[in-house]
Parts: sequence; structure tokens; C-alpha cells
Amino acid sequence: MRKECKDFFFLLSACYFHPERKYSSEQAKELAMRAMISLWRRKRITVWSITFEREFIRDLIINKMMPEDLDRAIAEAERKRWQISFDDFVELIFVSVLLGDKIVDIQFRQTYLKGAC
Repeated sequence: MRKECKDFFFLLSACYFHPERKYSSEQAKELAMRAMISLWRRKRITVWSITFEREFIRDLIINKMMPEDLDRAIAEAERKRWQISFDDFVELIFVSVLLGDKIVDIQFRQTYLKGAC
């Protein structure tokens, strides 16, 4: 098995799906795991008419993704009462990682800087 694959499966078990991490349900946890594996196996993903190739996807997962990105995608799917397709959920995870820093910055500004001026 290639090193990057070993790294990915290590991250799945030790980080994203560690036994101490809590999920709203076993179904949400299972769907999230399947979606993560599906994202990892994608040759490409297209978001907003921009196509991202496998190398970019995998680099993003290994080097940028945080558990909070997955949590954010699950929370959004739950907010939509899981009325989204599996592929849309995979895309939601990808976008959550891709824009994670911007989302956190917006949340910070709305939460802590609101009314500071």
C-alpha cells in the first residue's frame, strides 16, 4: 500500500473515526466514513465549474483537513435533514475542507467582532 493511502487510513481510524469521537448517530458515522473513502477514491471532483484532480483532493485531505471540517459537513447535512444525495454529501465534505479557513474566519467575525466597532 502506498504511503499516502496508509496515511489516509490512519487518519480515518485515529482521527476522524476514533472511538472517543461522538457522532449524532451510528448511521451518520457510517455515511461519513463511506463518503470520506469515496472522496479519497475520486479521480476528480467538480465544484462551481472547477475540476479538482485526485492529487489535489488527496493532498487536501492529508495536509489540510481537520475533524471540524467533517463535523461541519455532517452538521449541514443534518440541518438539511439528510435530504441530499450521497454525492452531494461527498461534495459537502470537500467544500468544507476547501473553504474551512474562510468559514472559521466568518464565524469568528460574526461571533466575536459583531458590534465591536
